[in-house]
Amino acid sequence: MLARHRHLIGCVPSRTAREPRDDGPSRTVAIPDARRVAEPPTPIRIRMHVACSGELNVLQARAPGERAAIRQAIAVLEAHAGDIGHPWSSAVRGPDGTGLRELRPRAGRSRWRLIYRRDDQVIVLLALAPEAGRDRRGFARAVRAAAARGDLLRDEGPPHGA
Repeated sequence: MLARHRHLIGCVPSRTAREPRDDGPSRTVAIPDARRVAEPPTPIRIRMHVACSGELNVLQARAPGERAAIRQAIAVLEAHAGDIGHPWSSAVRGPDGTGLRELRPRAGRSRWRLIYRRDDQVIVLLALAPEAGRDRRGFARAVRAAAARGDLLRDEGPPHGA
C-alpha cells in the first residue's frame, strides 16, 4: 500500500488544521479579493417630489403592505447608493422615459413601481406607477407625469417636500 502512495510521502502536514499554532501572537493577513468593493459607496440623498408623496399616501389607504414594500425598496436603493440592477431597478423604455428609472419593489413582484431620476448624488422619486404589464396606460401616464415633474425640478431647483 505504501508503494502506491509514495508520491504523498512528505506532503502530509505535520499538524491538523484544528491544532493551534504555537508561533507566538497571531497575525491576520489580508488577501485581496477582486469581488469585494474596495471602498464603501458614496452617500446618496433620496428626495421625494411632493406629488409622489401624495400618491404614496393614497396607496397606503388602498394597500398598506405595498407601501411597506416600497419603503423597503427605497431603503435598499439608498443603502446601495443607487447602484442596484435587475430585478430591483430598470431603465424606463420609450421616448418619455429618457433618463428615468423604475424602482421595482419585491424584486419585481410588486404591482407598483416608483419612477425616479438620479442626478449626481441625489435620487429624486418622481411618481408612483402601476406595473406596466398590468396597466400599460397607467404606467405611461405616470412616466409622462414623472418626466414633467423632473423637467420642472430642473428649472426650479431642489425638489419640493423633500
